[in-house]
Amino acid sequence: MPLRYEKIIEEALMSLSGGPWTAEDLTRAREVISDDLCARFRRDCTSTDVVEWIDSLDAEQLDDLLFQVNADWNAGRDPWALG
Repeated sequence: MPLRYEKIIEEALMSLSGGPWTAEDLTRAREVISDDLCARFRRDCTSTDVVEWIDSLDAEQLDDLLFQVNADWNAGRDPWALG
């Protein structure tokens, strides 16, 4: 499944809280996805595009999306900061 809006969604999630994120966080992130946020990543993007895309995902695809944004978040963390 191509994750067309993954970075926008990840940014919205980060504005709410640090990861890892859950399906509940994804629901809350929909409220902070704005046209301005979308435009930072894709000029042709609107918040409606992203929310409609999230709505079009089935349960397995939503799990895949959460897995990917959590993996990206985890990869971006400083491994020495845990120490």
